[in-house]
Amino acid sequence: MNRGVAGSGHGWTMGWAVAWNCIAKTYIIQKPARDFKLGDWLYRQPGTDGAAFDSSPILAEGVFESHGRPVAPQSLYLAQLSDRLGGPSLVNAGYASNSLQLFNNKSVKPLPPLPTETDKSTGPDLALFRPVNTSQVRGSTREFGGEKAVDGNDKTWWATNDDVTKATLEIDMEGPVEINAVSIGEAAGMEQHIQEYKVEGQVDSDWKLLSQGTSVGAYKLDKFPATTVWKVRLTILKAQAYPAIRKVGLYLMPH
Repeated sequence: MNRGVAGSGHGWTMGWAVAWNCIAKTYIIQKPARDFKLGDWLYRQPGTDGAAFDSSPILAEGVFESHGRPVAPQSLYLAQLSDRLGGPSLVNAGYASNSLQLFNNKSVKPLPPLPTETDKSTGPDLALFRPVNTSQVRGSTREFGGEKAVDGNDKTWWATNDDVTKATLEIDMEGPVEINAVSIGEAAGMEQHIQEYKVEGQVDSDWKLLSQGTSVGAYKLDKFPATTVWKVRLTILKAQAYPAIRKVGLYLMPH
């Protein structure tokens, strides 16, 4: 698929590729040139938004063969290995053969759903447990990593080192999500560190200003017109001491 600006923003994940006897909860196979999907299991998902992951049309799907049924041989990799090194190579790698009978129709037990957090006034927190990226993290461990700002725990927080008073925290929404409010909360005892900030959303492959302000304190809620974003970036522009953020929440509040 073309990841466009999603994640690391590196565009196409594969080209002229084959996904063979794959098992996954969901997948997307798009058509840059010619991509194939053979012998897949579980859920097939239509191609997502266009090349820039913005408002472009949905991209065409690749070629699907044997949807819902495995194909022979069970492993394309093992077939290539045998071609290169001969039949004994399979035994040396721990396989009795490469027959279809060795491919188990696996029932993959889904992971338990992540906890949700819903406030009566704001609705569900759409930033909860999303992937994050930060410009700086305090210390050399994950104790103050950026993920602490979206873990729903007020007793953990993202923080920078003492000498850092400008920093960014970027939340990957993992797809287009409509939001119209952001909440920010500083850690207990450090409520007056931030003196200026801004919040931007990635829209149509560019960054759009959603809100900005000065002090944050224990809890600050900014509202803005409903906007579909792929990422959200909080930038601390000025602070009198190192930023310590216990909460960044994103919402689509009812009108």
